[in-house]
Amino acid sequence: MFKDIKKYLLVSVAIMLLVGVTASVSYAKSVSVGKAKTDILLKDAKEDILKTFAQKNIITDYKLVQLVDVDKTDKKVAEEFDNLDQSPIGSTESIFYLKNDSSALIVLYKESDGTNVMKYAEKTKDGWKESESRKPGKPILDFDKIETE
Repeated sequence: MFKDIKKYLLVSVAIMLLVGVTASVSYAKSVSVGKAKTDILLKDAKEDILKTFAQKNIITDYKLVQLVDVDKTDKKVAEEFDNLDQSPIGSTESIFYLKNDSSALIVLYKESDGTNVMKYAEKTKDGWKESESRKPGKPILDFDKIETE
């Protein structure tokens, strides 16, 4: 009788290990697929933003920057970037451009409804003059393609 219990116990443990390994592999695949899909959606959103506000002077007169790098070199410019970057919850991560002579800033992002936003600030003798442009764009998610059970 003890041999039968031992045999069933070993078989049960083997089955549990097999199920656990299968579940782990399946979870890892779903996480990597989910991240890949998110990366594709965000890349598409960024391309839509840049296409919407395509201006030759952004490419030639401005450089793409990270806020951390700006903060190290020019506190006033970093503060103005912070003032411009009022992107709402659900928007994409902001894209920051600094004019080569640091006299103007651009912040680009896409809101959750697909609206592309460009916030602009230019140095004046009195401080910074700010403006904003909002244009409709492609939504981040294609709700028509979401399947429900």
